[in-house]
Amino acid sequence: MPAPSKPCIFCDLINGAGEVSICYEDSSAIAFMDIQPVNLGHVLVVPREHFPDLDRHAPLPNTLYALYQREYGINIVATEERLRADLARREDTRRLRLPAGSPLLQVERVALSVNGKRVEWRLSRCDTSTLTYAVTLT
Repeated sequence: MPAPSKPCIFCDLINGAGEVSICYEDSSAIAFMDIQPVNLGHVLVVPREHFPDLDRHAPLPNTLYALYQREYGINIVATEERLRADLARREDTRRLRLPAGSPLLQVERVALSVNGKRVEWRLSRCDTSTLTYAVTLT
């Protein structure tokens, strides 16, 4: 991975600068639990190929797809989501402050570019006693 022009916390974490709870990794990306989650059970997936100067957009907007298009010429044209019921595991009990075996909703999302390349993978594990999963398609 080429070094970014400015320090990047994600690059630092990938290179071992901090302790992270790795969920998945392969030659193109690494996924780990967010220590400052946007939602409960938030997993960050960071490409090993650096998005140049992504840190200049901090804090990142909720509309990342527009940012990908405007700044990097990457157009998201499709997403795939899989939802399933699951039970809280040890990691969930610590992060979500739930008893083991509590019901959860797991949401896995993959965003695809115009050429079919996976650009984003997200895994959320949610306590449904306090959250509602809602989708609006237009």
